Amino acid sequence: MLHPAQEPDPDASANDASGVYAPIESIADHSISAYWEAHEEVRNSIRGGMDSRAATEASLEYLVSCDPLTGFLNRAGFLTELRNIFMEGPRKEATIGILIVDVDYFSAINDCLGIAAGDETLTVVAQRLRSTVRPAAMIARVSGDEFAVVDEFVNEEDAFWTANELMAALSFPMCAGGSTIENTVSIGIAMARGSDTPECLLGRAAAAMHQAKRSGRNRFEMESLSDAGQVDVRFKRRSELRRAIEDGELRLFYQPQIDLASGQMNGFEALVRWDHPERGLLDPSAFIDFAEESGLILPLGAWVINAAVAQQAQWHRLSAGRPPVRMSVNISAIQLNDPRLEELVTEALDRHYVAPEFLTLEVTETALTEDPVSALKTLEVLNALGIRLAIDDFGTGHSSLTYLKRFPIDELKIDRSFIAGLTTDSKDRAIVVSCIQLAHATNLIAVAEGVETPDQLHALTGLGCDLAQGYFYTRPMSAEDLEPWFVPRPDTVCLDWQELVDQ
Repeated sequence: MLHPAQEPDPDASANDASGVYAPIESIADHSISAYWEAHEEVRNSIRGGMDSRAATEASLEYLVSCDPLTGFLNRAGFLTELRNIFMEGPRKEATIGILIVDVDYFSAINDCLGIAAGDETLTVVAQRLRSTVRPAAMIARVSGDEFAVVDEFVNEEDAFWTANELMAALSFPMCAGGSTIENTVSIGIAMARGSDTPECLLGRAAAAMHQAKRSGRNRFEMESLSDAGQVDVRFKRRSELRRAIEDGELRLFYQPQIDLASGQMNGFEALVRWDHPERGLLDPSAFIDFAEESGLILPLGAWVINAAVAQQAQWHRLSAGRPPVRMSVNISAIQLNDPRLEELVTEALDRHYVAPEFLTLEVTETALTEDPVSALKTLEVLNALGIRLAIDDFGTGHSSLTYLKRFPIDELKIDRSFIAGLTTDSKDRAIVVSCIQLAHATNLIAVAEGVETPDQLHALTGLGCDLAQGYFYTRPMSAEDLEPWFVPRPDTVCLDWQELVDQ
C-alpha cells in the first residue's frame, strides 16, 4: 500500500530539492536507485575536481536524462528507463501502470505571478509527488507542467486509490511567488498489456488525461478499454501527420462568406484537409484531435496560417483592380496559448505583403474560457497588430457576457446547430435572434454558419444578419475552383456552384 500524503516541511525552501533527489528503489529490482546514485556520484565528483573531460561527459549524460528543476527523469530518460522495465517481462501478481499528472491552468501562474513562481510551484508539486507515491515508484517530468508516475498496481482500484491520493496532496494550498495558490490536477491512467510498447502505454495515459481535462478538470480518468484497439492506430496516424506536414500532403479549401445586404462575396474561410496517400482527402475531424493531443497542432496551425496568407497574396497579384480578399483562419486553444503565435502571424503577413486587417483569426468560446487571462493577453496583442478576431461556434461554449465585453472581438459566428433549426424550431430561432441582436449591440459583425436552405437565408436576411456561409452557396472548394466567385453578381442574387460553372 502507498503511504499517506506527507506535506513538505513548511520551513523548508520551496526550491529545496533534497527530498526530490532522494534515491528511489526500482520496480521489480530494476536498478533505478543505482541510476540516481550514479548521478549523485557525478555531481560530487564534479564538485571534488573530476578530470574536466570526464566531468563534462558525465554532466552531459546527466543533463540528457534528468530535469534540472525537479531532479526527476526528463521525457528522454523516462522512456529509456521504461523500456528497460518492459524488457524484464510481465509481472505475476501486479501490472505496470502509468499515471499522467497535469497541473490545471498552470499557464495562469506564469502569466500572473511570473516564471519564477511557476518554477516554485513545479518544485512543490514534485516534492508532493515524491512524498505521496511509494518509494518504488518512478517519477518523471515529461513536459512543462506534466508528470508521469510509473508503479505496480494489483488492479485498477489500486491505481484509482493512488490517483485520489495525488489529487488530495496536490490540491492542498501552497505558497509561490509570495501568493497562496490552490492547484488542481487532471490525471490519466493506463495499465500495461502484453503487446504494449512504452510509447503506446504513455500515449494512452496522456489521452486519458486529456479526457479528464475535457470533462472538467480536477479529476482522473482511466483509459477506455473499448477504445484501446484504436490507440495504436491513432499513434500511427500521428507519425503520418508529422510526415504530412513536412512532405506537403496538407491542402487548403475555401468557403465563401456572403454579405447578405449586397449578395456579394465578402471573403473566405480557409479549411485544412489532409490528402492522405492511402485514405484520400480527410476532413479535419479525422486528424485535428490527435494533432492537438500530440502537439502537432502547432506546426500544422503555422502551416495553415502561412498557406492561407500566401493564397491571399496570389489572388491579389492575379486580380489587378479587384478588392483585397479577406481570409478567416481557425486557431485552436493550444495555438492561442503559443507564445510564438504573434511572431508566426506577423512573419506570414510580412512575407507575403498582406495587410493585417484582411486576416481574421477565429477562436472558439472554449478556447477563450480555458485560460481567459492568457487568452485576453494574446488577443490584445493580435488586435494591436490590426488583425481581426472572431468567436467561432458561438452559443455552444460557456463564455460570459463579461468575456464578450472584455475581449477585442470583431465578429460573432453563430453555430450551425442553431441555424439548422432556425425555421423549424422556435427555441433555435430565439437563440439566433438573440445572437444577432447581441452582436449588433456590442458593435460586432454577426456571421451565420451552416446555411443550407433558401428559407434559412431568407430568415437570416430578415433578422439583419451580416454575413453567411454554408452549403447553400457551395461546399469548400480549391482556390482554382473559386475563381468564378470573383465575378461581381447582381445585388441579392445568390448563385449556386452549378449556375456559376454554366456561366
